[in-house]
Amino acid sequence: MAKRIETRDAQQALGGLVRREVKDASPNNDVVSKTEAEKLGPLTRRAADELRATKGKGARVRTEEVVDRAMQIAMGVWKQFNPPGGPDGRYLSKREVDAIDKADAAVGAMTRAAYLAVKNGEDANLAVRKFVESNAGVGALFRKGSSFGAVIDARPGQPARAEVPKHVLEAFDVYYQAEAADWASATLKAVHFGGRDLYAVHLGTDGDDGYLELFEADGTPLASGRLWADDFARWDAFFGLGRFTGTLGTYGATLTEGLSEDDERAAAGQITSAWAPELVIASGGVSHDASSIWDLQTPTSLTPAQREVAIAALDLMFDRSFRFQLPHADAASFLGQQGQLRIGTHGDHIVADWRDIDDASRTFYFTRQPSGALRLAIDQFNN
Repeated sequence: MAKRIETRDAQQALGGLVRREVKDASPNNDVVSKTEAEKLGPLTRRAADELRATKGKGARVRTEEVVDRAMQIAMGVWKQFNPPGGPDGRYLSKREVDAIDKADAAVGAMTRAAYLAVKNGEDANLAVRKFVESNAGVGALFRKGSSFGAVIDARPGQPARAEVPKHVLEAFDVYYQAEAADWASATLKAVHFGGRDLYAVHLGTDGDDGYLELFEADGTPLASGRLWADDFARWDAFFGLGRFTGTLGTYGATLTEGLSEDDERAAAGQITSAWAPELVIASGGVSHDASSIWDLQTPTSLTPAQREVAIAALDLMFDRSFRFQLPHADAASFLGQQGQLRIGTHGDHIVADWRDIDDASRTFYFTRQPSGALRLAIDQFNN
C-alpha cells in the first residue's frame, strides 16, 4: 500500500525547505537585504517582496518574517484543496499536490518537494521538472538579466570557473561558443528551487530557440530540455541532446572529406568498406520541429547508448540535409526512405554512419567527455 502523507508532516517539511532557502540566502544575519532576496526561489522571493512593499522604503525584512510570510502564502493555497479538519484534511494526497501546483506554480514546486521528502522514495527530481514545465516564460528566469538565482561568470580566464564543477563547465563551454559567435547568449546560474541547490546552464538564441541544462550542486547532470520563446517545450531524449542542434554540433569538431579508397581511408583513420557496424537502422520514423530532430521510432531494438548516438547523429543531419527533405517526406517512415544509419565503434570512437539515398552521406565520430556526454570529434562528408 502506498504511504499516506500526513498534512502536518508535509507542512513541517515545507517549513524546513523554506527556512533553509532563506537562511542560505542570508547566512550572516537575520536580515534579508534586497541583494540577498535576489537569491531566493519564486515563493520566498514573493514573500520578501510583499513584506518590503508593506513595510515601506528602507524597512528591514527579517528572515523569520520571510519564512512566516512564505508559509502563509503556501497555506492559503493549500486550504483551497486540502481544507483543515476531518479525515481528508489529515492527509495530503498526490492529487491535491497536483492541484496546488496547477493553481500556483511557486507554491506547487515547494509543496511537491516537501511531499516527496516525506514520502522518501519517489523521485525528488519531479519537483524540479514540474517547476520548469508549469511556469510560463520560465526561460526568462534563467537569462542573465533575471533576478532569479545568481549569475556566475564562468567564461575562460575568469576566476569564478575554479568553483564550478567540471561537468557544469563542460556544458557551459559548449553553449558559450554560440555567444562568442554572436548569435546567442549563454548564462550559468546557481539557483535554488524545488527545495534544492542547482546549477542551470541556459542558452537563449537570437530567435526563439532556448536550451536548458540543470545539474545537482555537485555537478551531477539532472535534466536537459528545449524552450520555445522562453516557454518549456520538451525534455531531451537524453541529457545534453541540445548540444548537437544546428551549428552547436560543429563546435570543436574536425571537418573532413571521406576518402574513396580503403587504403587511403585506413591511413587517415576512417572506417573502410570492411567496417562491421553493431547495429543497422534501415527503417523507422523521426520526431522533429522546425529546428531539430529530437526522437526516433524504429522496429529495431536499441540499447540506451545506441539510441543516444542515433538521435545525436540524426539531429546533426537536420541542418545538413534533413531540414530540406522532411517537409516533403513522411516523418513516420523517413528512415529507410532517405537512407540507413549504421552504428558501431572504430578505434577510440563511437561511429554513426549515415548512408543517404542521394548525396548527403556523413560519418560522425563521437567520443565521450568526462561526464559521459557525447561529443562530436570528427564530421566526415562522404560525397
